[in-house]
Amino acid sequence: MNIPPRRANSELRLIVLDAATRARCLALRVRPDQQAFIPTVDASLALAALYPDARPLAVVVGERVIGFAMYGVDQASGTWKIYRLLIDAASQGAGMGRAAVRALIRILAEEHGAESILVSYHSENVPARRLYLSEGFRELEMDAGKVTARWTKPLTRDRAAAEDRLR
Repeated sequence: MNIPPRRANSELRLIVLDAATRARCLALRVRPDQQAFIPTVDASLALAALYPDARPLAVVVGERVIGFAMYGVDQASGTWKIYRLLIDAASQGAGMGRAAVRALIRILAEEHGAESILVSYHSENVPARRLYLSEGFRELEMDAGKVTARWTKPLTRDRAAAEDRLR
């Protein structure tokens, strides 16, 4: 899997982990003020081992691994979910998180046919909240300090007409 985003940094790719990219992902670190909000890659990979549909990916620009992402099907709702997005502190502030979110949306919508996508983030993680809301996610609920938000595939004229015919 090598999916570039359509806009923003066109060099950014999401790739399946191999031994080399896994090791480079394990070395990624967020800023100290983000550590309370974002689990480590090691913890994320341990979680992925418990869920057979979890798909961990390296976020790569050129030959550099600059982040880690993971998606899968939310067990409670059956909806596709972005479980994790982590951009290394040294690569933050250059639009890489936004490009990675767009690439994840493309993978889920185009390859998996997702009509909606969930994401959860800590209510105090203001940069994550701004990013997801600016990319079309809408907050659904907050529970124990975690916000769940949903992205819904925009209606195209053809899809809207088909849904009208079903009514």
